[in-house]
Amino acid sequence: MLKDKWFHTRDPETRHLDYQGRVLDYLPPRLVLVQLFSWIDGRATAQKLLEVTDDWDFYETSEVMNGAYEAETGRVDLSRVAVIHMDES
Repeated sequence: MLKDKWFHTRDPETRHLDYQGRVLDYLPPRLVLVQLFSWIDGRATAQKLLEVTDDWDFYETSEVMNGAYEAETGRVDLSRVAVIHMDES
C-alpha cells in the first residue's frame, strides 16, 4: 500500500533526485496524490497528482527518507540539525 509512504522521485535521464514528499492517497492503478516538501527547508510546498513510475524510491518514515538523501548526496538536511551554542567563558 502506497498511502502514507515517503518518497523520492528521480529524473529518468540523469537519475538525480527530483521530488521528495509523502503519499496522501493512492488512485489505482498508478496515480498518487502527494504532498511535496522543499529541498531547502523541508516545509510542505504543493500537493500534486503524479503517476508512479520505476523512478520512485519509497520509504516507511521521513527519517529513513532523509537518511537516504544524506547517504546519496553527502549533504545534511540542516532543518533537522540542532544548533548548540557554547558559552564563551
